[in-house]
Amino acid sequence: MSCQEWVGTRYIEVAGPQQYSPNDVARALSSSLGRTIEAVAVPREKWAEFFVGQGMPEGRTEPRAEMVDGFNSRWIHFGVPGTEHITGAVSLTSVIAKLVADGSQEA
Repeated sequence: MSCQEWVGTRYIEVAGPQQYSPNDVARALSSSLGRTIEAVAVPREKWAEFFVGQGMPEGRTEPRAEMVDGFNSRWIHFGVPGTEHITGAVSLTSVIAKLVADGSQEA
């Protein structure tokens, strides 16, 4: 990739070669890890507890929940006019396989 120059504000949407669902991610993880991984939806009322369990400070979970609500309702979406769209060529399966392999070498 070559160096690019521009002036002002630039919005770039970076995506993979296709869209993936949580089940696609679970399948890719299952394949790379050699064990069954299942995508499970967390009920909205459990999000704060879940976020805290991931290390987010208590009492600061609502902005993240609002963002997830925005994605889930499609209020926040990709493909906004004027945004540059760059599509990568590496599949989700390839990325996860590489991450798992790199993580295995560190263990």
